Amino acid sequence: MKIISWNVRGLGSRNKRRMVKDFLKTENPDVVMIQETKKEICDRRFVGSVWTARNKDWVALPTSGASGGILIIWDSKNLRREEVVIGAFSVSVKFSLDGCGPLWISAVYGPNSPSLRKDFWVELFDIYGLTYPLWRTLEIGGVGFQGNGWEGYKFMRRLQYVKAKLKEWNKFSFGELKEKKKSILNDLANFDAIEQKGGLNPDLLDSLFTEEEISKAIFQLDRDKAPGPDGFTIAVFQECWDVIKEDLVRVFAEFHRSGIINQSTNASFIVLIPKKSLSKRISDFRPISLITSLYKIIAKVLSGRLRGVLHETIHYTQGAFVQGRQILDAVLIANEIVDERRRSGEEGVVFKIDFEKAYDHVKWDFLDHVLEKKGFSPRWRKWMSGCLSSVSYAILVNGSAKGWVKASRGLRQGDPLSPFLFTLVADVLSRMIMRAKERNMMEGFRTLKSLLLVFGHISGLKVNLNKSSIFGINLDQALLSRLTEMLDCKASGWPILYLGLPLGGNPKACGSWDPVGLGKAKGSFSEVGCCVQTEDNRGFGFGEYFLEESRSSREMVMEETGKEFGSGRFVVGDQPLGIQYPRLFRVVVDKNISISSVLGPSRPFLWNLNFRRNLTDSEIEDLEDLMRSIDDLYLSPSVPDARLWPLSSSGLFSVKSFFLALSQSSGSPQNFPSKFVWNSQVPFKVKSFVWLVAHKKVNTNDMLQVRRPYKALSPDICILCMKHGESANHLFLHCSLTIGLWHRLFQLAEMDWVPPRSIYDMMFIKFKGFGNSKRGIVLWQAASIALIRVVWWERNARIF
Repeated sequence: MKIISWNVRGLGSRNKRRMVKDFLKTENPDVVMIQETKKEICDRRFVGSVWTARNKDWVALPTSGASGGILIIWDSKNLRREEVVIGAFSVSVKFSLDGCGPLWISAVYGPNSPSLRKDFWVELFDIYGLTYPLWRTLEIGGVGFQGNGWEGYKFMRRLQYVKAKLKEWNKFSFGELKEKKKSILNDLANFDAIEQKGGLNPDLLDSLFTEEEISKAIFQLDRDKAPGPDGFTIAVFQECWDVIKEDLVRVFAEFHRSGIINQSTNASFIVLIPKKSLSKRISDFRPISLITSLYKIIAKVLSGRLRGVLHETIHYTQGAFVQGRQILDAVLIANEIVDERRRSGEEGVVFKIDFEKAYDHVKWDFLDHVLEKKGFSPRWRKWMSGCLSSVSYAILVNGSAKGWVKASRGLRQGDPLSPFLFTLVADVLSRMIMRAKERNMMEGFRTLKSLLLVFGHISGLKVNLNKSSIFGINLDQALLSRLTEMLDCKASGWPILYLGLPLGGNPKACGSWDPVGLGKAKGSFSEVGCCVQTEDNRGFGFGEYFLEESRSSREMVMEETGKEFGSGRFVVGDQPLGIQYPRLFRVVVDKNISISSVLGPSRPFLWNLNFRRNLTDSEIEDLEDLMRSIDDLYLSPSVPDARLWPLSSSGLFSVKSFFLALSQSSGSPQNFPSKFVWNSQVPFKVKSFVWLVAHKKVNTNDMLQVRRPYKALSPDICILCMKHGESANHLFLHCSLTIGLWHRLFQLAEMDWVPPRSIYDMMFIKFKGFGNSKRGIVLWQAASIALIRVVWWERNARIF
């Protein structure tokens, strides 16, 4: 009879059951006793997955918690079961055999808990009494039984004991972490439910103003912006903060209580800024408001609070002025939608809406209604009303204020609150369109036109249909013309400018880049920018912001871009002269004049610099220094200014030259021995590893100290020589063990050598150890790379 007893330590894994089944199929036993099944139910399907014999029977003891469980399976064709005894820690089966007496087989799995071991011994005694006098003691010849065991085993048992005690200590000190986590998640869910039910949290908006909050707002403002009616710039508040902070805190405390801003504090000067050159009509100018510094500080603090909660009330499709969102995402999404519609061949329309003087026409009562519906508190609405209703304007004519006017609607350009309040108003239009779409009311363009007119009537934002445009995608021109007549707008072609960036164009077409160039109006005293913009200067700000997203490449372009000076109309030098000579810049009459305008008509050139007063001695010294610096400048008045790319012989930009410049600036080797590595006849993963070694990218101890100090060994220990610190050069070349291997390799090649300085140099030197033939080169590459790989394996084997 063949009996197998096996502690499998769990049969939950399918792979483990397959392994047990294959083993039993090979051994073909009569009885199998399996301990620690960790199964509560052992049905026919489960037993069949362990033993595939056709004639079988079994009996099982279910698991106790996460451990235990006994299963006895036998060949029912050869063994007949007479009796079964199932205890707490054992299973005993009595079999009858032909021609023999009864046979008892017991499978036992003892408890781990010391408190149950007494019961376990009692059960063993009962089994002994059940089978007495059938127990026999088997003598194992030549092997003495001892209880001390292997030292490693005892050590692991001690670790398990410590682990159990640590779990008890953790539970006693910190409690049930899973229950705590569940409780915290429930609390967070309750907070979200309360916020959704009760609107915005007033504590975030209505709390008392603190000194730190006011100070942060002041130092975030531009210190040199034009002053308002009070005549003070923000620089005064920044420089004198320690002196005036107590007075400002009292001002904010009064505003928090009353919500009132007096008319003198909220007075504004209106200044007309031309939208384009040669402006003639009033519509060609954009009005901006110069507000007092005190109100600017108050509005900055309020806008900071509003920014922190705006994302909770503005729909996720709106990206402008909302914290955590990128306005440029709208450009990306719009381009993807237009491109996808074109590729699919489906017809579509893009409608670009223009609001007529959007900020100026916002109705205050509508804004207050929006704030109320969005859950803003009465106190906050009172503050907004105080900021808006106390506004008065005076128009600056030749530097003098003329005619004070009391405002009744609109938001001011230059007010820090205006962009956020306008975003709240514009969000209403977005939600109206989405609500109409949800109710299937957006069929037809007449509905869209009616919706825009209704929104303009209730909000004050009048849609300027004459300036609005419609763009067709895969659309017949006749149908596009009918749509323009229906909407009273104009039809335009692709590409268009959306948020200052191109939309709908083909970037691969050369014609798409015709209207793009470097900013003009760059003279001798003006700042030279690196902003790509359209020729009519539209979208300057967004173009610059877009380039800021890749600052490192932008700086690289500026460093490597040269200039060829022609007439000197636009650019001179690597730095604006206004920055090089600030004292001269302050007294020059026209600060935007170009070089060609101050340059004399013939050689030798005379510089007709026009100053508004006589120069002081220090300014004369600056002027002499300026003249010396530009005397050697070669100018060609008949040739326009241009930028050159010095990294290519043609002077034109190429991606290859730019990539090579970036690679060299990052510190990469200029002449990496690529043939030694990539042409070698070794597996690709080995080539990649050697490339990492050459670039010092492998995780030696010196690198781990920088990247992950908690995983590094002592930096003063090389595991191979136990004498020096471990680095790539030491480990793969200078270590006493490694250099012995290199010596042995060169001896086989019958060569004398001197160890180079670094492993990189080792790869770079063209050793001809096995001859000049192709076979010899391949053998030397493979032997050298194999040595590097073997050293790394040995190092890891000794550590891990």
